[in-house]
Amino acid sequence: MLENSKKSIITKIEVQKKNINRRSVFLDGEYRFSVSIETLSEYQLKNNQQISEALISEIIAKEQFYKAKNLILRYLAPRIRTEKEVSDYLKNKDFNSDTIIAVIKYCKERKYINDIQFASAFVKDQIKFNKRGRNKLKILLYQKGISSEIIDIVFAELVKEQDQYLLAKSVGSKKITSLLNKKNPSIKLYNYLIQRGFDFNIAKKVSNELIKEN
Repeated sequence: MLENSKKSIITKIEVQKKNINRRSVFLDGEYRFSVSIETLSEYQLKNNQQISEALISEIIAKEQFYKAKNLILRYLAPRIRTEKEVSDYLKNKDFNSDTIIAVIKYCKERKYINDIQFASAFVKDQIKFNKRGRNKLKILLYQKGISSEIIDIVFAELVKEQDQYLLAKSVGSKKITSLLNKKNPSIKLYNYLIQRGFDFNIAKKVSNELIKEN
């Protein structure tokens, strides 16, 4: 309690040589922390001002938030990211949990992070370009940090049983010709479709149908 009530005096505020938009703040004649010009203005910091340890901690936390926020806005610029990706990125940059939570909250409020939107776009791309089955999609989404609740919502709209069957039939049709002269082509095709992430029932049905048709 005594530590938080202790006050220091701002003895100098100096423009940083490497970044003219930041200021070095000296307390009692010694460098203590640096701030952006926005933070300097927000807290109305000036020479000969008394400042408590509690306020110093608040300012430093605010600066960490701004730094993390600016990093994340650049990180989000190329493409949409998941909440987990944002969290992991900031952890790797050594930001503390309070800062990470605050930045994620900021991004969610402005819809910069939206896991449902990410999952929908991801599933559409994976089906269109990589011809993935339901099970593979689910694994990939889990790896991205998408919750099972969101996966269920997205799958209900985009990963329907009939569509998966038709996709598996299309994928299998392209593979079957390379398997016909091999031993147990039906089993090999079945295993191939399972590896692509299709459900067992669909893989079995498609492999049996394609063997009969060819």
